[in-house]
Amino acid sequence: MTKKSYDRKSYDPHLLQPITILHFNHVKNFGITRLVSYVKIQKSILFPLYTSITAPSTKRKRILTYSLHTNCLFLLTMSNQNLTSTPMDINTNTQDTYQGAFEVFSWGNTHSTLSSLRPPSTRIPPAAERNSAFLDLSRMPTGIDGREIASNLPAEMIGTKFRADTKFIQIFFEGEDEADRFIDRKTLDLQNYKIPILPPKGKLPSTMLLRMDNVPIMERNKLESTINLKLAEMCCPVEVAPVVVKGTKWLTSRWEAVVKAIPDHNLKTTLRTIINIDDNKVIISWSGSPATCIQCSTVGHIRKDCPKRVKPTTTPKQNNTPPQQKIAPTTPNKHMQT
Repeated sequence: MTKKSYDRKSYDPHLLQPITILHFNHVKNFGITRLVSYVKIQKSILFPLYTSITAPSTKRKRILTYSLHTNCLFLLTMSNQNLTSTPMDINTNTQDTYQGAFEVFSWGNTHSTLSSLRPPSTRIPPAAERNSAFLDLSRMPTGIDGREIASNLPAEMIGTKFRADTKFIQIFFEGEDEADRFIDRKTLDLQNYKIPILPPKGKLPSTMLLRMDNVPIMERNKLESTINLKLAEMCCPVEVAPVVVKGTKWLTSRWEAVVKAIPDHNLKTTLRTIINIDDNKVIISWSGSPATCIQCSTVGHIRKDCPKRVKPTTTPKQNNTPPQQKIAPTTPNKHMQT
């Protein structure tokens, strides 16, 4: 690769115009400037660049580097740090050399093994008008074209409420049936994006994600079959899968399931929050489900607010200061009196 380098005094100013730096993250702890830039040359494709560089604390220096091979212009900035030594070597091995026991064995180190059947959104809309539906824009880019959204909305739509603070657009129809048909589409398909369509608050969609907690741990195939049979009493299971420790096949006490409503039934009326598996009370939750306590298996509160939960007793601190002795007042000596 052939490169031309310029310092900050001798660069060609015409080359500087096409540069667009979108993000700059300054890491102070190690005296490192990490530059994540996206360089745009003559309105062509964006080229990513990631580099880590160090510099002594003499002054801030910028180096302009132009690559003829990729036709990219890179701006490297060396930061001003309070360092007295020469630039240090950087360990490029990003893999942690140590993890604590409860960093490995923690819910943060687990993941669901469900496939792509997971619903695109599980958020709860802020209103309950039954003749309406909601577009969830919480994960959409801010630059999405609103005109494209408007042109793809159904002709049966009669009105809208826009809720920029919660990233929802509420769509109204004349009747509930028209709203339900729109909700059954699941997503509003644009050219490059799929916007989730959600039912109003209090109405469950026809396909849902269920989360199960306190599931007993046993042979996986047997357990999966048991869960499917239990769920089939109140819905139609599409997929059931465990939450496992990352990088392993180790089961945990949590499972997830994608389910559909039984024909001519509503999931809101058929789902239960507690089922029994192998003498264990398994807690089931979903978006908008009532609070259920895993401590006492009662609906209406969660574990941290459970009245049956034994709270740790705090031992009063002992006062190690020895008690002060009372000193009796002394009578003045008669010879000292005048």
